[in-house]
Amino acid sequence: MRALVTGVAGFLGSTLAEALRGTGFDVLGVDAFTPNYDASVKRANLERLLRDPGFRFVEADLRRADLNPLLEGVTHVAHLAALPGVRSSWGDSFREYAEHNVLATQRVLEACRDRNLARVSVASSSSVYGSAERAPTPEDEPRRPISPYGVTKLATEALVHAYRKEYGLPAVALRYFTVYGPRQRPDMGIHRFFEAGRHGTPVTVYGDGGQTRDFTYVEDAVRASHQVTAKVELVAHALLRAVRRERISGTGREEPPVRRGVPEWQRWNDYGIGLFLEGERGSEKGELIQAAQAFTRVEKLGRADGPLNLARVYFKEGRLDDAVEALQRA
Repeated sequence: MRALVTGVAGFLGSTLAEALRGTGFDVLGVDAFTPNYDASVKRANLERLLRDPGFRFVEADLRRADLNPLLEGVTHVAHLAALPGVRSSWGDSFREYAEHNVLATQRVLEACRDRNLARVSVASSSSVYGSAERAPTPEDEPRRPISPYGVTKLATEALVHAYRKEYGLPAVALRYFTVYGPRQRPDMGIHRFFEAGRHGTPVTVYGDGGQTRDFTYVEDAVRASHQVTAKVELVAHALLRAVRRERISGTGREEPPVRRGVPEWQRWNDYGIGLFLEGERGSEKGELIQAAQAFTRVEKLGRADGPLNLARVYFKEGRLDDAVEALQRA
């Protein structure tokens, strides 16, 4: 397996690339070293990867580069490259944001559309919600961005939806909530707070200081990205095969085996199985990730000590390989 990781010199990109290498992927990393912060910091993020023979780096600007050579032999794509930052996206800077975040994403998706890829994951942002009314913010919160940066990320999600719907591209957008941790960008709040503490300098506070924000530790963000990019579909496919082999009862009575007809699939929505709807290429309900997540919400799948329930527990714990193995025994 070979993964293409764009924005690989960044905070999240370099950490994800290392995680993919740790699970046997060959990784091709691409970065343009945009000048939003010191390029030497980004190059330092790559030091460990550049010593790894299973990693190759290409410096390229996705707005203009020929993307076909970058996708040769690639099975999975993690498109993280973007121009970040809310405050700096206003005014004349918006053109740069639109090019890096929207145009570049469209070019990546276009280059991917006719290839036999297992998964394309694209970085979005919690900025698409704007001033969310609910916290923690659920996925179905209305998307009303209040910054140009958030607008570009909403456009990114719309492009993912369009290519999935029109071409059946196995693409999914991930909304990251202010990721922090080792290698965090120097312009972000937590980095600035620690630097101010180290050097005894004052911290600049914007607004009245009463704002709230959701943060995600980098290892958690990378774990989710890795699962979506590389492995969750394995659980979903194994689940599908298991259901076809067995009669699963969630109500205490036997149900008929799943068939390909849409009405029959829809009867299984409580199990997340109906979300597959095979044959409807690009269908919203065909998202494997949704089916696998729904799998964790099922209260009963056959015997309490059976392999399906065991697989569900493994999946909830993030033990995807164990979940697939249990489903194969079902």
